[in-house]
Amino acid sequence: LRVRPGEKVLISTRGRTDMVVMLTGGRAVLEVIEGSEADADRVEMLPAAPIRISPEREHRLVAMTEVEMFTVYSPLERE
Repeated sequence: LRVRPGEKVLISTRGRTDMVVMLTGGRAVLEVIEGSEADADRVEMLPAAPIRISPEREHRLVAMTEVEMFTVYSPLERE
């Protein structure tokens, strides 16, 4: 996934489990939203540093520079 500077991208966990994101280039901030956006935790993402995405919370990536990102996940098993 490529994201331009200033863009915000919601990281969806719908239908996914064990999700990990990792930048391969650029700088970004990962916002972990629980409740209101004003209370969001913000973590700077750096290349080659994987971050686990919890399905219980909403996550959003805010690109500070042009960003390249990988997402790796397992699909939820269907019953």
